[in-house]
Amino acid sequence: MAIDLFWDDSEQSVLLAEFNGKWSWDELHKTISTIKSLSKERGQVFGAIIDLRKGMHLPGGNIFNKEGLDQFKRLLSLGDDGDEQGPVVVLGMNGMVKMVFDAIKRVDKSIVETVAFAKDEADARTIIYRAVANLNNQASA
Repeated sequence: MAIDLFWDDSEQSVLLAEFNGKWSWDELHKTISTIKSLSKERGQVFGAIIDLRKGMHLPGGNIFNKEGLDQFKRLLSLGDDGDEQGPVVVLGMNGMVKMVFDAIKRVDKSIVETVAFAKDEADARTIIYRAVANLNNQASA
Protein backbone atom coordinates (compact mmCIF):
# COMPACT_ATOMS: atom_id res chain seq x y z
CA MET A 1 0.00 0.00 0.00
CA ALA A 2 1.33 3.46 -0.86
CA ILE A 3 -0.36 5.09 2.15
CA ASP A 4 0.91 3.91 5.52
CA LEU A 5 -0.97 4.76 8.71
CA PHE A 6 0.74 4.82 12.12
CA TRP A 7 0.13 6.18 15.58
CA ASP A 8 2.41 9.16 16.11
CA ASP A 9 2.19 8.99 19.91
CA SER A 10 1.91 6.36 22.62
CA GLU A 11 -1.40 7.91 23.81
CA GLN A 12 -2.86 7.16 20.36
CA SER A 13 -4.30 10.62 19.88
CA VAL A 14 -2.50 11.52 16.64
CA LEU A 15 -2.27 9.47 13.46
CA LEU A 16 0.52 9.80 10.91
CA ALA A 17 -0.43 9.03 7.30
CA GLU A 18 2.64 8.73 5.09
CA PHE A 19 2.01 8.90 1.35
CA ASN A 20 4.75 6.99 -0.47
CA GLY A 21 5.04 7.00 -4.24
CA LYS A 22 1.96 6.48 -6.36
CA TRP A 23 -1.23 5.93 -4.40
CA SER A 24 -4.73 5.27 -5.65
CA TRP A 25 -8.04 6.89 -4.78
CA ASP A 26 -9.16 3.55 -3.31
CA GLU A 27 -6.15 3.55 -0.97
CA LEU A 28 -6.97 7.08 0.14
CA HIS A 29 -10.60 6.20 0.83
CA LYS A 30 -9.58 3.02 2.73
CA THR A 31 -7.25 5.11 4.90
CA ILE A 32 -10.00 7.64 5.63
CA SER A 33 -12.41 4.80 6.39
CA THR A 34 -9.90 3.25 8.81
CA ILE A 35 -9.51 6.58 10.64
CA LYS A 36 -13.29 7.02 10.88
CA SER A 37 -13.73 3.45 12.16
CA LEU A 38 -11.08 3.95 14.84
CA SER A 39 -12.70 7.23 15.88
CA LYS A 40 -16.15 5.61 16.19
CA GLU A 41 -14.79 2.55 18.04
CA ARG A 42 -13.01 4.69 20.61
CA GLY A 43 -15.51 7.52 20.74
CA GLN A 44 -12.77 10.06 20.20
CA VAL A 45 -11.63 12.48 17.52
CA PHE A 46 -8.00 12.12 16.45
CA GLY A 47 -5.48 14.58 15.12
CA ALA A 48 -3.62 13.63 11.95
CA ILE A 49 -0.37 14.48 10.24
CA ILE A 50 -0.57 13.95 6.47
CA ASP A 51 2.97 13.55 5.14
CA LEU A 52 3.02 14.10 1.38
CA ARG A 53 6.75 14.65 1.06
CA LYS A 54 7.39 11.25 -0.60
CA GLY A 55 4.08 10.82 -2.36
CA MET A 56 2.76 14.04 -3.80
CA HIS A 57 0.90 12.49 -6.67
CA LEU A 58 -2.67 12.63 -7.86
CA PRO A 59 -4.04 9.51 -9.53
CA GLY A 60 -4.77 10.38 -13.15
CA GLY A 61 -2.29 13.26 -13.07
CA ASN A 62 -4.55 16.03 -11.82
CA ILE A 63 -7.89 16.78 -10.29
CA PHE A 64 -9.25 18.48 -13.41
CA ASN A 65 -10.41 15.37 -15.26
CA LYS A 66 -13.62 13.35 -14.82
CA GLU A 67 -12.23 10.87 -12.30
CA GLY A 68 -10.39 13.59 -10.39
CA LEU A 69 -13.48 15.76 -10.15
CA ASP A 70 -15.63 12.80 -9.05
CA GLN A 71 -13.09 11.91 -6.35
CA PHE A 72 -12.85 15.56 -5.31
CA LYS A 73 -16.65 15.65 -4.83
CA ARG A 74 -16.47 12.41 -2.84
CA LEU A 75 -13.79 13.88 -0.56
CA LEU A 76 -15.84 17.05 -0.08
CA SER A 77 -18.82 14.96 1.08
CA LEU A 78 -16.84 13.19 3.84
CA GLY A 79 -18.11 15.54 6.53
CA ASP A 80 -21.73 15.19 5.45
CA ASP A 81 -22.26 12.17 7.70
CA GLY A 82 -22.06 14.29 10.85
CA ASP A 83 -18.69 12.96 11.99
CA GLU A 84 -16.53 15.55 13.69
CA GLN A 85 -13.27 16.16 11.85
CA GLY A 86 -10.15 16.37 13.95
CA PRO A 87 -7.25 18.72 13.34
CA VAL A 88 -5.00 17.93 10.37
CA VAL A 89 -1.50 19.14 9.56
CA VAL A 90 -0.12 18.68 6.04
CA LEU A 91 3.60 18.22 5.44
CA GLY A 92 4.87 18.57 1.89
CA MET A 93 3.05 21.68 0.74
CA ASN A 94 3.66 22.42 -2.91
CA GLY A 95 1.80 24.10 -5.74
CA MET A 96 -0.49 21.14 -6.39
CA VAL A 97 -1.49 20.77 -2.73
CA LYS A 98 -2.10 24.52 -2.51
CA MET A 99 -4.25 24.40 -5.64
CA VAL A 100 -6.42 21.58 -4.23
CA PHE A 101 -6.63 23.30 -0.83
CA ASP A 102 -7.65 26.62 -2.40
CA ALA A 103 -10.29 24.87 -4.54
CA ILE A 104 -11.79 23.22 -1.45
CA LYS A 105 -11.71 26.53 0.39
CA ARG A 106 -13.68 28.22 -2.40
CA VAL A 107 -16.34 25.48 -2.34
CA ASP A 108 -16.76 25.29 1.46
CA LYS A 109 -14.38 27.02 3.85
CA SER A 110 -15.65 24.96 6.81
CA ILE A 111 -14.18 21.78 5.31
CA VAL A 112 -10.63 23.10 5.71
CA GLU A 113 -11.02 25.06 8.96
CA THR A 114 -9.08 22.43 10.88
CA VAL A 115 -6.29 22.04 8.29
CA ALA A 116 -2.86 23.61 8.79
CA PHE A 117 0.41 23.35 6.89
CA ALA A 118 3.86 22.76 8.35
CA LYS A 119 7.34 23.43 7.03
CA ASP A 120 8.93 20.37 8.70
CA GLU A 121 8.21 17.48 11.09
CA ALA A 122 8.95 19.46 14.24
CA ASP A 123 6.59 22.22 13.14
CA ALA A 124 3.91 19.65 12.25
CA ARG A 125 4.11 18.03 15.67
CA THR A 126 4.01 21.37 17.49
CA ILE A 127 0.90 22.41 15.56
CA ILE A 128 -0.97 19.09 15.83
CA TYR A 129 -0.31 18.42 19.51
CA ARG A 130 -1.36 21.97 20.41
CA ALA A 131 -4.57 21.49 18.39
CA VAL A 132 -5.29 18.10 20.01
CA ALA A 133 -4.72 19.59 23.49
CA ASN A 134 -7.16 22.42 22.64
CA LEU A 135 -9.69 19.87 21.37
CA ASN A 136 -9.39 17.85 24.58
CA ASN A 137 -9.68 20.99 26.74
CA GLN A 138 -12.88 21.99 24.91
CA ALA A 139 -14.31 18.49 25.34
CA SER A 140 -13.66 18.48 29.10
CA ALA A 141 -14.99 22.03 29.66
